This record gives sequence, C-alpha cells and structure tokens, in this order.
Amino acid sequence: LREHRMAMVQFRINKPISLNREFGGLGLVKNILQYMISRKGLMATGSHDVVAFVRSEQHLTRPDIELVVAPFSLKQTGMSMEPQEGNVEFEEQHGMQIFGYQLRPESQGSVMISSADPAADPVIKSGYFSHETDRKMSFQVLKKIRELAAQPPLVDLIIEETSPGHEVSSADAILKFHSESGGPVAHPAGTCKMGNDEMAVVDNRLKVHGVDGLRVIDCSIMPTLVSAHTNAATMALAWRGAQLIEEDWRGA
Repeated sequence: LREHRMAMVQFRINKPISLNREFGGLGLVKNILQYMISRKGLMATGSHDVVAFVRSEQHLTRPDIELVVAPFSLKQTGMSMEPQEGNVEFEEQHGMQIFGYQLRPESQGSVMISSADPAADPVIKSGYFSHETDRKMSFQVLKKIRELAAQPPLVDLIIEETSPGHEVSSADAILKFHSESGGPVAHPAGTCKMGNDEMAVVDNRLKVHGVDGLRVIDCSIMPTLVSAHTNAATMALAWRGAQLIEEDWRGA
C-alpha cells in the first residue's frame, strides 16, 4: 500500500474575498438554487482552484512536491483537520488554505485479510513516514507551502498563519503536525500485486489468481504511485482492462 499524505496550512486574510460565507445561510441557498437552475456557479466547480508541482531542491530534474490552493478555510479542533461528526464547517472569518504532499513517497503499508470471512474488516496498515526519506520530505512540504504564502500577491493578502502556526517550525514539530493532523489524499495504490509468485493477486491480464471471472482494474495493481493525482492513471488502466476483457470474450 502506498498513499499520498497531505499537510494543510491555513491562513487568515485581510479582504472579504474567500468562499467561507458562500456555503452557509443565504449564500448556500443562493448557490444551491443557481446550480439547480443552470448547473453553473460554485457548486459546479472543483474545491481547489490552483495546483502547482514544485521541486524541493533546485538541482532536481523534476518536481517531487504538489501544492494545492483553495480560497476558503475550515474550522478545526486542536491540531486535527478531521471534520467532526462527518460535517465540514467553514470559518466565519475569511481565510484560505494550502496543502501539499510528497509525490513519490517511499513508505509502504499493507492491506491484509483478517479471516476467511469475506465480510470481515481488513487489516490496514498505512505505513506513513516509515521511511526516513519521507520523514525528511515532511519538512520540505511545509517549507514550500510557506514559501508560496510569502510571495506576492499572497503575502499582501495574508494576515497570519492560523494552522499550524509559525511556532511549528522545527523538523520534529513539523513531522508531528504532518503525522497527527495530515490526512490521506484518496490516492491509495499498490495493494494487489501483479505477477506469478505467492504474493501476487492478479496475472498479466488482470485476472485474480484462483477466482474465475474476477479482475482487478484500478490503482491497486500499480507497483507504485504516479507523481500526480491517480484519476488519469485509473482511466488508462480501465481502458486497457476493457481491451483485455473484450479480447478474452472474442477469444483473441
């Protein structure tokens, strides 16, 4: 199992231009009605408008960190960014957020069965930051987020960093924040190995070993993560999987 783990930094801004008040009260009613009538407006857009792929060090030949910017900020309890009771709440004051993550993490986890009962919960071990490289990269991710926030025009807009705050500055403190308050980016991959050995789940035609009529056609079969979001890679895998199914159906 491999997964991107993000760290989120939030800021208070000095102008009423965030979307914090667009998703509550009359603002929310307006946006819902606009979407229902025209399929346009905020409800028809993505949540994060700006994405940047950056290098942690100038000598690198390709980016190793992704930064994502959103024109809103969320309420939180302590250091945790997890929504309480399943609800995402926006702050009353105007703010923004930037989150980032290492594109090619070295840490590996696992997903294993817990019993012969197919309905039993699996045993999931994330393995976040189990590799020294990833622990060092955690510092670089926060560093790049703060460097972006210190550039114009953002530096003229931002009043303060509200989470985690500039007191979280050492490598150990940043890793603690990233570990405890970060989160997965919904990019899990690599849990269904392709091959012929005893640990392999699928063969080279994506068929599950020992189970007739079942294939795995998603990011589970990828040996490692792509240096991006996984949606496009999943679509490519699905296209190839459809070709394999058609070939087998036609007896090719």
